[in-house]
Amino acid sequence: MTSTRSTTTFDPGDVVVVPFPFVELALVRSRPALVVSTHGLGRGQALIWVLMITNAAHDPWSGDVAVAARGETGLPVPSLVRTSKIATVEAREARRIGRISAPAWRQVLSELAAAMPISWRP
Repeated sequence: MTSTRSTTTFDPGDVVVVPFPFVELALVRSRPALVVSTHGLGRGQALIWVLMITNAAHDPWSGDVAVAARGETGLPVPSLVRTSKIATVEAREARRIGRISAPAWRQVLSELAAAMPISWRP
């Protein structure tokens, strides 16, 4: 569970709406994103890592994961989790709207593991 000093809490797999920075443009736009961090980050644990979610009508990229529009996700249209677009955002600016399914979450984790082959031993 991601927890911040402001008592905002999120779990990995939560769908949130956040101000998401664009790489191609010098602007930030509120859009859905997927929480991937397991705890708050940075000073006061006030930051979270998120992946951009975009409309499935856009051309797919390598690593995209399809997410259905359902009441559980909170997304109004079929969408793609864009695993290649990760951002660090202020948790206090995030608003939870839903959660992706367990199979979609496993696919996101698989795509992230393929992109970031990190070895970790407890």
